[in-house]
Amino acid sequence: MAENGEWMAYLSSKNLIPTLSKKELKKLKKKGLLEPKSTGHSLFVYNPISGKKKKINNVKDYTFNRSGTLLAYTQSNKGDKDSVSLTVLKLSDFETHTVASQQMSIQKMTFDYKGNQLLFFCSKDTGEVKNFYLAYWTVNQVIPETLVDSTTLGMPDGWTVSADSKPYFSRDGSKIIFGTNEIKRETPKDSLLAIEKAKVDIWSGTDLKIQPEQLKRLKRDQTKSYLAVYTIENKAFRQLANKNIELVRIYNFGNSNFAIGFESKTDQRERNWTFPWKTNYHFIDLLNG
Repeated sequence: MAENGEWMAYLSSKNLIPTLSKKELKKLKKKGLLEPKSTGHSLFVYNPISGKKKKINNVKDYTFNRSGTLLAYTQSNKGDKDSVSLTVLKLSDFETHTVASQQMSIQKMTFDYKGNQLLFFCSKDTGEVKNFYLAYWTVNQVIPETLVDSTTLGMPDGWTVSADSKPYFSRDGSKIIFGTNEIKRETPKDSLLAIEKAKVDIWSGTDLKIQPEQLKRLKRDQTKSYLAVYTIENKAFRQLANKNIELVRIYNFGNSNFAIGFESKTDQRERNWTFPWKTNYHFIDLLNG
């Protein structure tokens, strides 16, 4: 359900599209076509007060804006290798607007507090490993705008936006806060089978973390992202966190023009044998980085 408003939405466990008859299947076969399949499901949008409802097929993901006046959803018509589209549904009259199409992946849709701005990650990469760019749309726009990608001024070399973090707006809608990380690369293929490869964990006394901690945090480290901010009015990108100052927090619902960075790598080896742990605190100006 939306935070406010009367609407609710839910996905069915299956994609409830009408099945084709044998005659229709034969026609497709003669044309060399296959029956269209989708990894999406049927989305039901329902207002229990007025009784109005709508069914949308092939839906993969969806989100309401806070006021419950708009619903954004993504669709895939023919499966994982087919392109994905993003549509915004106006709930008052069921008017639809196609925001993006022919994308290989659309993720992490997020409305702002007032419900008029929309963020999402897009990728046109056809491989299994996908890199994303940050897209932005408002109710006054026809097509979305690419705000941040690997070529954005101020982006660290070899980095781009990270889909492992969810972008969000500051409460006043003036800033966009999201994560970045190194560009993902396809793993080179080799002739060895997985069972033929040996796995060895190597630890050194110079490592900042003991080996059990490294293994415990491995998955989190692999999906780590580093906080960045984009100011909408002056179109300025600022990278806030980095490999040294990994944790950064912005206060007052993101409205603040400063952040606090937490850095413990300088004294991290001492964490193995001393307590309390030491941390350095950094005051970060969001306006100039």
